[in-house]
Amino acid sequence: MSYVLACALFLEFCAVLLVFIGGYALWQRRKNHVSLMNYFAALALSTALYAAGYGAEILDVSLAGKLLWLKVQYLGIPFIPAFWLCVALTYSGREQWLQPRALAALFTVPVLTLALHFTSSFHGLHYQVEGLTANGPFLHVKVHYGLWYWVHFAYLSLAVVGGNLLFLQQWRQAEPLYRRQVLVMFLASLVPWLAYLLYLLKLTPWGLDLTPVFFSCSLLAFACGFFWLQLFDLVPVARAAVFDMISDGIVVLDRKQRLLDSNVAAGKMLPELKEPGCIGRRMETVLPQYPVLLAQVAQREEGEERVRWRLPGKEEEICASRVVPIVDPKGQGSGLIVVLQNVTEEVRLLERLQQAATMDGLTQVYNRTHFFQLCQGEFRKEAADVKTFALIIFDLDHFKRINDTFGHQAGDEVLRQVSKAAQEVLRDSDLLGRYGGEEFILFLPRSSAQEALQVAERLRLRIAALRLPELGEGWPLSASFGVAEGQASLETCLLAADQALYEAKHDGRNCVRVKMPEA
Repeated sequence: MSYVLACALFLEFCAVLLVFIGGYALWQRRKNHVSLMNYFAALALSTALYAAGYGAEILDVSLAGKLLWLKVQYLGIPFIPAFWLCVALTYSGREQWLQPRALAALFTVPVLTLALHFTSSFHGLHYQVEGLTANGPFLHVKVHYGLWYWVHFAYLSLAVVGGNLLFLQQWRQAEPLYRRQVLVMFLASLVPWLAYLLYLLKLTPWGLDLTPVFFSCSLLAFACGFFWLQLFDLVPVARAAVFDMISDGIVVLDRKQRLLDSNVAAGKMLPELKEPGCIGRRMETVLPQYPVLLAQVAQREEGEERVRWRLPGKEEEICASRVVPIVDPKGQGSGLIVVLQNVTEEVRLLERLQQAATMDGLTQVYNRTHFFQLCQGEFRKEAADVKTFALIIFDLDHFKRINDTFGHQAGDEVLRQVSKAAQEVLRDSDLLGRYGGEEFILFLPRSSAQEALQVAERLRLRIAALRLPELGEGWPLSASFGVAEGQASLETCLLAADQALYEAKHDGRNCVRVKMPEA
């Protein structure tokens, strides 16, 4: 009797443990995969009914009592393979397979098994009771198995094998960081087969059915994998769905700057991360050709800063990176997260916006506002050094006639060619801007009026030599120039150059005039 009591108490303990695990899974739905926890809780509670009913059956010595507890067991037994397969499908990322119609089909056999078991005395399709048989200190119900029992056995076997294969596939595809968790799942899925094998070969002591015990051990291992070995509170499939779908590159390092993980986007930016064997190596050995990134990782462990660098071999692409410390609940640093972004389009957009704000769209020289901003900066330098500067203003002669005769497209081409000619005669330190309409302005730092006169004369001859197909033969281009030398005031020099331009136009155009600012 002591063996009987011990076995019964152990089975009841397993049942209580499974109820606790199932309840804990339902409570964990708040921060874990909801569907997975629901199916796992249902699996645990179904197995708990099996274990509790079997423990009570062992203690009961009457046939009627044993049959009653057998009915309690069958409130859970038929549904164990269905919930087992639901857990495996959800854990392996195939939750979309469990649509209402699929679930209805999956639970058809369990529901029929339950119904046929409770009505088996009328038809014997599940089994027929033949009485009690003794095996050592234990009394067992002797039955003759019917057709549906073997249908249910085949269904159970297929479901368990399907779950085994799903866990095996998940383990083979798992990232190295998550393989320990998935390995626990896979090995735990094999445990029920040991119970079946021992029971079929009649190797269990006194003919006991150890299936609920082995299932309890399997689900306990599952619980360890879900709740204690789980990383980032995500199952691996959920991790892949989130981590690998992030458009930014993510690289995870431990406190010794060894590579722990990276997502798909990071591998596209840094192909070295996809090479076998890089997990566990220090970052400088995996990515030696990225000195800017390595310096940022080495120096920015205490904060977050965005750094831009060009991708080797892809000089037209620019990447931005920032380093974020991983801090544990005790406030201790446990690693780093490196976030990578391909900002090529962003940089190009900013460059275009900056160009639009500073350059004249037609001639690609400085617009008037930005030209004078630059001039003010240069003027302050000149004033500090007590050096002179010069301004040149020139205006295309009879430009309105060109627009009226040949059209505005021809006029635009004239402006482009004139601005190009002006850039060719300037020094690197000189500034060229579009003053307005067909007028251009030049700022020549550290230049006298005589030097500016020579520049203006060269440019005048260059413009006069231009021949554009848009204007046809025999249509000469010319420009009038006003030159002024300044030192004390940019505004005064500008006024003098404007007056000199007026004199050049008054004197017949296509000439250069110089005027010194009034003191």
